Amino acid sequence: MADSQDTPAYRPVDLQQDQFNLLGLATRAGLLVSGFSAVDKALNRRSLSMLILDDDTGKHTREKLMSKAQKTGAKVLVLKKLTLQGWSGNKVVGLLTGELAKRFEETLKQEY
Repeated sequence: MADSQDTPAYRPVDLQQDQFNLLGLATRAGLLVSGFSAVDKALNRRSLSMLILDDDTGKHTREKLMSKAQKTGAKVLVLKKLTLQGWSGNKVVGLLTGELAKRFEETLKQEY
């Protein structure tokens, strides 16, 4: 099996301040789940719009969650090393499905 870093979805990016602001709003609204277990449960329920993880997330964790995301149709965003952990305290978070997730995805399309 090829390393997940070879997939097109695996291109570490930096977020802009407005994108971090949207993630902060999602956190306050209860639309951002943090940590492996919470993200895994949301993927199992198919309620996750986007999987967001740090570039230095462990290989096993990254592969398992990225595989589930692909199966459930959740988008994957990989951030440059320690970006997410420094912001949220976790290397893995998930944005739940909804209007805020759509807005966040639109800002990514404009940026990348």
